[in-house]
Amino acid sequence: MCIIKYNHKSYTHKKPTMTTVTNKFRVVAVSDNTNSFGLHQFVAVAKDGEGYKLHTCYLYKPKKGDDITIVFNLDEKTGRRSFKEVVGMGIEMPEKIGIPAPKEVLEEIYKA
Repeated sequence: MCIIKYNHKSYTHKKPTMTTVTNKFRVVAVSDNTNSFGLHQFVAVAKDGEGYKLHTCYLYKPKKGDDITIVFNLDEKTGRRSFKEVVGMGIEMPEKIGIPAPKEVLEEIYKA
């Protein structure tokens, strides 16, 4: 618990309970061209169908088929996850893809 002092009044504020969780994703598409900021877009999909569109500079540009680990903050109270980072990569503008990938697509992505 921390005390926040503002305008000579004291307020008690509990810090949210957050933990981090990770999930493995496979890169399924990478753009050759860049946006106006010089970033390459790529799409990564997890085995459960969850997908993200992400942007990175040429230094961290992945190849199709690469596996990456995404770290999420997990609010233990609500059970909600929020994007935190990709291990070993500088990422900007993460965007979750709203619908999960179909089973047939996942089979193609993760075939041996």
